[in-house]
Amino acid sequence: MDFSIFSVKMHPLLMDKHIIQMQYKQYKEYARQMRLNPTSAERKLWQSLRKKQLEQLRKDLKETDTDYPKIQKVIDENWDK
Repeated sequence: MDFSIFSVKMHPLLMDKHIIQMQYKQYKEYARQMRLNPTSAERKLWQSLRKKQLEQLRKDLKETDTDYPKIQKVIDENWDK
């Protein structure tokens, strides 16, 4: 392992801690980029999950559009787009 990046001689355990912190920051940034730039498959998956959650929430709240057929028709036509 090359420790030439350190200007001050450190105890090996402190160097390990410093390296782990640097790696953590790199992985944290990588995870942030992955979250901000999802693939199309990930987008579809999240969209599907949100729709299922919305359907369940509306059922739990007994909030349906059965009394409003025009609204229900628009929802049915556009739900999977």
